Amino acid sequence: MRITSNEDRLNVSELEQLTAANSRAVQRELGSALTSQVRGIDLDLSQTRLVDCCGIGALIALRNQALKGNPGLSIRLFNATAAAQRVFRLTQTHCLFALAPVVSQ
Repeated sequence: MRITSNEDRLNVSELEQLTAANSRAVQRELGSALTSQVRGIDLDLSQTRLVDCCGIGALIALRNQALKGNPGLSIRLFNATAAAQRVFRLTQTHCLFALAPVVSQ
């Protein structure tokens, strides 16, 4: 996973999976990158092959943590595969995160 900062947004890319196997590490790394100046997190899911409920749970926990220190913070998900989009819709978490359209590289 690669995390870069662009002014007041964190950009996350190169995330191969978002599952029980790495959900705590993802949550920990992103949580430690949050500062009071961060107003948004953009996750590029183009390389994310697998998303499960633990991965979604990590995103929800991260969102909750971020909103405590940064009210109004947004988390946008880009380039999610159709399968990942289905998981977000089935768990009804698509309401918590902005599922942005595919962005050309």
